[in-house]
Parts: sequence; structure tokens; C-alpha cells
Amino acid sequence: MEPICIKLNGSIWVVVIILRDDYDVDLLISEIKRIRETYNLDIYIEPGEAIALNAGYLATEVLDIVENGIETLVLDASASRHMPDVLEMPYRPPLRDGF
Repeated sequence: MEPICIKLNGSIWVVVIILRDDYDVDLLISEIKRIRETYNLDIYIEPGEAIALNAGYLATEVLDIVENGIETLVLDASASRHMPDVLEMPYRPPLRDGF
């Protein structure tokens, strides 16, 4: 019987977690091997965002500051377009020259 292929997508969650210094990479490797051998699967891991994470900065400008119980900054950039992880994950990128 030919092995079945499964792709573990390099989703934002996987990338953010797997790149942390305290991530147990050895455990991930052993689990992938166990799944591969138990179910006769070929497993491919797509690096996704991992190849570009922390590769640069998003340069933006504050267009307005709205006070509504908290300070809300209106930027000339789109988080959903340029940095979706800040919307989908408990992740806050570092600010350079921010306030």
C-alpha cells in the first residue's frame, strides 16, 4: 500500500509557537515520527511564515489618536493585511521608536 501524504501547514499559530526559544522541538520530531510510523504517512511541514518572521519592520505612521476609554491609534497600515498574527494570536510585535 502506498503511503498517504499529509501536509502540516505552517500556520501562524504553529510558526509563532515553534519558533519560541522554549519550544520542545525534540518532542515535535518524535511525535511526527510516531504519527508517520503508526499511520504509514508521508508528512510534509510547510515553513510558511517561519522563513520571514522577524525579517524586518512594518513602517507606519500614526494618523490619529482616539480616546475612548483607551488610547486607540489610527495607522496608515492594515494589521489584517500586513501582520494578521496580531489579530489571530495573542502576539504583539515589538515596536521600534514607538510610544
